[in-house]
Amino acid sequence: MKSTKLLLKCLLLCSILLLQFQLFAGGILVVSPAGTEWTGTQRINPYSLNVKSLHIETVINNGVAYTTIKQVFHNPSSMQLQGYFLFPVPANSVLRDFQMDINGKMTKAELLDATEARKLYEEIVRKILDPALLEYANNNLFKIRVFPIEPNSDKTIEIKYNTVLAKDHLLSTYTIPLNTQKFSAQLLNDLSIHIKIQSNAKIASVYSPTHQIEAIQQDEFHAEVGLEEKSTKPDQDFKLYIQESAGEINMSSLSYNDIGNQGFIQLNISPDIYSQTSEEKDYTFIVDVSGSMRDGKIEQAQKAIKYCVEKLEKDDNFQVIRFSTTAEKVFQNLQPATESNKKLAVDRISAWEAIGGTNMEAAFKLAFENNTQSTRKHVIVFITDGKPTIGEIEETKLLQLITQNNTNQLRIFTFGIGNDLNTHLLDKIAATTKAYRSYISENEKIDLPIQTFFEKVKRPTLSNVKITFDGDVSVTDLLPSEIPDLFYGEQLILVGKVNKEGNLKINLKGDINQKEKSMTQNMEIKFKPENDFIPFIWATRQVGLLLEQIRLKGETQELKDEIVHLAKKYGIITPYTSYLILEDETIVTPVPHPVYPLPYRKILEETYNTEISAGEYQEMQKKAGAGSTQSSKEIQQLSNSENIKDLKTGQSRMQKNTLPSAEPNSAKQRNNQGRAFYQYENTWVDAQLGETSKSAKVKTLQFASDAYFAELNKYPQLAAYFCLGVSCKFVYQGIIYSIEK
Repeated sequence: MKSTKLLLKCLLLCSILLLQFQLFAGGILVVSPAGTEWTGTQRINPYSLNVKSLHIETVINNGVAYTTIKQVFHNPSSMQLQGYFLFPVPANSVLRDFQMDINGKMTKAELLDATEARKLYEEIVRKILDPALLEYANNNLFKIRVFPIEPNSDKTIEIKYNTVLAKDHLLSTYTIPLNTQKFSAQLLNDLSIHIKIQSNAKIASVYSPTHQIEAIQQDEFHAEVGLEEKSTKPDQDFKLYIQESAGEINMSSLSYNDIGNQGFIQLNISPDIYSQTSEEKDYTFIVDVSGSMRDGKIEQAQKAIKYCVEKLEKDDNFQVIRFSTTAEKVFQNLQPATESNKKLAVDRISAWEAIGGTNMEAAFKLAFENNTQSTRKHVIVFITDGKPTIGEIEETKLLQLITQNNTNQLRIFTFGIGNDLNTHLLDKIAATTKAYRSYISENEKIDLPIQTFFEKVKRPTLSNVKITFDGDVSVTDLLPSEIPDLFYGEQLILVGKVNKEGNLKINLKGDINQKEKSMTQNMEIKFKPENDFIPFIWATRQVGLLLEQIRLKGETQELKDEIVHLAKKYGIITPYTSYLILEDETIVTPVPHPVYPLPYRKILEETYNTEISAGEYQEMQKKAGAGSTQSSKEIQQLSNSENIKDLKTGQSRMQKNTLPSAEPNSAKQRNNQGRAFYQYENTWVDAQLGETSKSAKVKTLQFASDAYFAELNKYPQLAAYFCLGVSCKFVYQGIIYSIEK
């Protein structure tokens, strides 16, 4: 009885007309003035406390995560407050313990099972008229009382709990509930996540599909992950995948199917870098020393190349070429990286001066003279800050010259400095040689990116990768279509489409240390709802690929139509895609479906600066200038996307009327269950409704009615859609649901 009264009191404290609680890292703090009681029809108006900081420290030891969450709330009022802290148990987790530090005393929380928690959430939703909590309707729940919360002061809450990680074959998953977008109107000042991983099994790779992390692998059995953000609004739960090593090459897969029963697959491929010996390579460094490299550029380039030369292994061969009006090489031919040869090269590099024009043709001709028929890998590093002005200056002809002379398929990695360069030429050089490009801004140090690159490329790699598939499952539209080389500390992530669940045999071939390696792995493709990030990563890469074709080869209606279709469906709103969408829409958009009134133009014009979008789209197709450089970098980021944060590439520049403490206007678009939702006239609308038959059955439900909750209890999966808002329209199992106030 006492427990029932306590639960009822918690429910009644939550009885407000507007959502006024905070959720950070899955914890919900519901507060009200101390000593207040709820009786009859009286409503208590609790306060919503701002969270100043959130710090998460985790140690993962052989599949068990020990997590400590420390968050600082601020009570700005002159009243003492009381409250309840509710913590939804992370999905697919088994919590061994849950304690909270309140006033310096560790206190155990009360655990409500999923049935009790669902009843609690249902009552809260009825009282506060907001369904956001329904996202956690199928989770267990910890509940604990917080008292006192002193006036005009900070309140630090520390939570400790242990979790057994979910594991599928060699892939373990760690999740932190971090989705706060639906609960907070304020930005979080300070967010940090620090994870230490130790394992008795070898660690092949560590990867997050939801956040841009720094992952450092200290040795075979230890890794560390870091994430820091300022003035942020987390809108995705944090997911981390840890892949164990089972041999020289390790593979794992994740899969998901969307509303149209289109399946998606993600393959993670990691070579066991610790089992490989050093690999002999040939290197050619080509450096622009023309007059435009003055003002500190030449000094930084010299520092970078000297670093690379000094780090060469004794069995490597190398060449250094400088070019301006003419080109000159240090050695007649490739030379072994002996101490005397390295010293000679460093002395020559130190004597460089920035003067003259830019003769790229002469530089590449000298480089290809060293292009012997050796089976060793040969890497070319090309550094420039300008466009060709002497010799062959026409882009197509210069590229043709490079392609014809690159008979050994050398990888040419391009580094462009500043904005006065031909990005189209550099990008095509990198693309045709299966390398990548990097651009360094005028104010950025040149030496650090080149040194970082060299540390990766000089270590063992997996190159010339080829993949084929057999079995019941058909794989199509695999991205990237041209599989790149894999460098030290990296993993290869491929995304594509599959037609169904079932058995899939993956055949992989690649070169490690100049020897061809092959492996075959059988996988069971099983769609899982928690992998709903995969369609977004695939669509982001596809949009990046299509934009690259427009940028380098010119636009066609077919390309534009496909970009618009994918951008709308998956919510990929970059400056380039938003312009295409706006161009595609008319001022008054015809309604394609009776329950699908979604004029993108109105939403985009209200949310983003359309002039920026139009201007950047035009700049994208230019061959030089700041806009060309920026678009090259961003489109490469889209094409190589590894997490759903890349959906927002360049979006921050487009925001309208966004104050530091306010919710970004882009909150009018959300990603959920493998598709995009848009807010139109306070209704969240599923973008895939436009692809749904007009003859589909429509089921209308009154928000928070008995029928509403009955449908939710019948189909618990609907909670993922109901939680969007009191008014929403979406498709589920061929039925169009229309939730109305």
